[in-house]
Amino acid sequence: MELKVKIVDASRWNTRGHGERLLYTILEERLTYDDVNISHVMLPTWEEHQDFIHRYCSGDKSHPYKKWYIIKIFRKMIGHCYITRQNEIGICILKEYWGKGYGPAAVRALILREPESYYLANIHPENKKSRDLFKKFGFSLVQHTYKLTIAEAQPLIENQVEWKMLPDRPNTGQ
Repeated sequence: MELKVKIVDASRWNTRGHGERLLYTILEERLTYDDVNISHVMLPTWEEHQDFIHRYCSGDKSHPYKKWYIIKIFRKMIGHCYITRQNEIGICILKEYWGKGYGPAAVRALILREPESYYLANIHPENKKSRDLFKKFGFSLVQHTYKLTIAEAQPLIENQVEWKMLPDRPNTGQ
């Protein structure tokens, strides 16, 4: 039997602030796990969080999410999923609901609701469960992305390190 979840457009469910609180709780929870998070290194303020939600709900075209959904089972909000303007799928579920099949059901619902010619998923390299989830849907690895913060780059900038590019190697066909 296929597990059913309901995904509800975020611009409709945010009544009485329940959605805002749930999303903030998810952000707080995500920051406690080293192998889950790639997009947040620090918790936004409550005001920044509310502004992010308001921008989506008001239809701001500069918002990174094309569509944003709350994941519900029965009448309980358990997480959220979204698709960006670059067709990147994101999903986050409260830890107490991990391993129960809600993640795959939500991804399936999102893909059915938002048909595109392709989808991407940015996943923390150590998040095996998430990698396995997307592999089951047929996603394949297309790149490894590396990050350098300005704080990490500052010594290079201050020391004015000169970088020399190595000459291209001839293609030997190997």
